[in-house]
Amino acid sequence: MERTLLVRVLIFGIALTVFILAHSHFSGIEDETSQAGALMILYLLGGAILATMAAAFFIPVISDRMGQFIYSAPEEIKPDAGSKARALVAQGDYEGAVREYLNLARENPDDRLPVVEAMRLARERLEDVPQAVQIVREALERPWPEDDAAFFLFRLVEMHDEDLNDRSTAKGILEQVIESLPETRHAANARHKLNEWEAAGAAPKA
Repeated sequence: MERTLLVRVLIFGIALTVFILAHSHFSGIEDETSQAGALMILYLLGGAILATMAAAFFIPVISDRMGQFIYSAPEEIKPDAGSKARALVAQGDYEGAVREYLNLARENPDDRLPVVEAMRLARERLEDVPQAVQIVREALERPWPEDDAAFFLFRLVEMHDEDLNDRSTAKGILEQVIESLPETRHAANARHKLNEWEAAGAAPKA
């Protein structure tokens, strides 16, 4: 490839030299009309030759180099975090996916998504609610921003009340939300849920 490029450069140099010598020769013609006509023909012929050489010699080289730059990335492409876990889900290996998401959660303790995905798979795919509860409780041992902490606590409420039929524990978690996140919308939502349950429990049975 480099040898071919060198040959093309040499041919271009020879053509350019011939053009310069011809231009010098025609510029020396004393008759201005003949000189103008000769130079015009020289320019047209030189332009045509230059365009042909550019199309045949240099444009393909430039295109190749640009293609190499665009499609041959200098940095190794690494799979994004979670791709292995998603692949395991696609294969139906939900237990392996849960383990992979928990590994990601340990590697990225500030990211709640791996915890959420591990919990969801344990609860919905494996139908192992105690494992899902354990995943969330272990996550809550770490400090979280207010919204994330509330999210996990309300997921615990859902699982205890809807899946485990343990409303007593669910009520205790709602009281924990009110106590740990006072004067927030999360505390208001917890109070509203408790009032809703109390009203339903006080209502006479049909």
